[in-house]
Amino acid sequence: MIKNNDKFLGTIFILITTISYGILPAVSQLAYREGVAVETVLFNKFFYACILMWAYIGIKKIPFKTDKKHFVFLSFIALSYIGIATTIYEAFKYISGSIATILSFTFPAMIIALEMITGREKPSVKKIFALIASMAGLVIIVWDSNIDLDMKGVTFALGTAVCYVFYTMGLSEKRTKEMNSMAVAGYVLLYSTLFNFLRCFISGTPMFTKGIDQFKYIAVLAVVCAFIAILCYAAGVKLIGPSTTGIINTFEPVFACIFGYLLVGDILTVNTLAGAALILFAVLIVNIRVKKENLNDGKV
Repeated sequence: MIKNNDKFLGTIFILITTISYGILPAVSQLAYREGVAVETVLFNKFFYACILMWAYIGIKKIPFKTDKKHFVFLSFIALSYIGIATTIYEAFKYISGSIATILSFTFPAMIIALEMITGREKPSVKKIFALIASMAGLVIIVWDSNIDLDMKGVTFALGTAVCYVFYTMGLSEKRTKEMNSMAVAGYVLLYSTLFNFLRCFISGTPMFTKGIDQFKYIAVLAVVCAFIAILCYAAGVKLIGPSTTGIINTFEPVFACIFGYLLVGDILTVNTLAGAALILFAVLIVNIRVKKENLNDGKV
């Protein structure tokens, strides 16, 4: 059973993650405008975040050594995260960031369905209703009858959703919980850095940015969208579980629209506001404390 304090703290962690990821599309777009390639963005983002994470682990003397059993499972989690980052950035090449985000957010439905099929969680009317409301809000935000979706972008975005399922479920497993969440984040960032180093090397893309105008956006992506986001996500999902985490994450498109408006001039339409209201309503529903449900729901 999830304690009230754990639920509150876990919710805060996931909201921080959601805000951090919400600013990612706008900052990435600003980096692209400065001429930074996708491969360079990803390598720099994870390289600097990795340095920060392992420096923190060393300063705090956080235990990070692991045996072969845990190392293999950590590799699975890290590869899942690499899949998330790679597919979503590839999706941005073919479809808008908002469309890519909404398609990737089919992962909460995948998680809930998987948990019910495997018997890890009993069906919850509250969670299902909240999920439907949140997904409806996401559709309203990006709905436009004139949009012509490129199937390559759609495929990459749905691939992001699949990777999110594996990543989220992996973080909630017993073997992951036995490790410090910061150590888990450190390994994930290390794997991501190495992968994108090889990607830059093979493609011949520049490893690092040029000038302060490019670097300032990378700094935000590394510190906020990678270092802080992944650390809080790892900690939050352990406290409140993957299903609740997935529903709270529906805040992400709301923040993406806000930062898009403030940073790159995106227009906030009536659809955007209506969709945001539905998403906020869904998050409130899932966090309403009902005594009976507190006794039976939320096992992680």
